Amino acid sequence: MNSFVEKGFAVRIVGRKAGKRLKAWACGLAALGLAASAGVSQQLSFSTITEGLGNLNINCLAQDRAGYMWVGTENGLYRYDGREFRQFGAADGLRGHIIQSLFAGPDGTLFVGTTTGIFYERPNGQFGQLHPPAPVTDFSQRIGSVFTALAPDQVVTSDRSGTFLLRHTGNGSWAAEPMQLAGQSVWSVLAAPDGTLWYGCDDDLCRLANGKTTHMRRAQPAGGALAASAPGARRAPVDSRRNAPGRGHPR
Repeated sequence: MNSFVEKGFAVRIVGRKAGKRLKAWACGLAALGLAASAGVSQQLSFSTITEGLGNLNINCLAQDRAGYMWVGTENGLYRYDGREFRQFGAADGLRGHIIQSLFAGPDGTLFVGTTTGIFYERPNGQFGQLHPPAPVTDFSQRIGSVFTALAPDQVVTSDRSGTFLLRHTGNGSWAAEPMQLAGQSVWSVLAAPDGTLWYGCDDDLCRLANGKTTHMRRAQPAGGALAASAPGARRAPVDSRRNAPGRGHPR
């Protein structure tokens, strides 16, 4: 009798545990169902929009503070407002037609780099042209990350003719002054939130912080990632048998 009661008590305990597990599984399945339905309700659709875009050879894109999407092509600058494209050209003060780079500054100014000059959008929607400081006679921009902002009124740009600091001079105008950075060629620029300026200098990566320039490849320990990527650097041979199955290494 006692044995029967104990067995019955044990069966009830097992039954309760199984019931709790079934409830947990049911709740889990319900949660997965809700997650799946939520995922289905957030479907995205994509469409190709080219009507009004006069050239499909696109070099660069930028979105300004108003939400407009600017498109730089091999034959002109276009602005997309969500419905249609509008082309900007000489009538708007933009004389360069091969658009290499675009940058929306933190103050809302749009900078346009072309093969024949650098332009900026004025508050009235017209474009002004930046004139290079002597002895440079013309700006000529590359494709890439060639603009970065140090402050709302200070933008750095790397050009084929050098590196320049663009300053806001008031009344919607900007002026360029030369910057002295390490290297004969500066390929790209990027300002960090702490004010550090990173830039591609010749075949190296340079960092300008607190007035001091550091060549990252030289600062790397022997065998570092930048050192290994240097032109002429010798790479260590790889033993293809090292990770072969059966040699004590994971497959």
